Amino acid sequence: MERLTRSRTTAHRVVERAEIVLASAVTCWLDRYEADGVAGLVTDRPRSGRPKQISATDEAAIIDRTLHTRPPRGFGAATG
Repeated sequence: MERLTRSRTTAHRVVERAEIVLASAVTCWLDRYEADGVAGLVTDRPRSGRPKQISATDEAAIIDRTLHTRPPRGFGAATG
């Protein structure tokens, strides 16, 4: 922990979290450190939000189509 706080290349947010653990000032960070170790301090947890409305299969099909096909000539196409 102390090495994280002294490193010049450690991200500022990671240094702050390590200092919190060392100072034992905030119990939520202590609990997270106890549960996940250093990994719990250096990674962000997923946040709540609206769930995806598209399936993984449909998403993969859209990506494949976008990368491997061209739109039909028409809207937005240069005329020449």
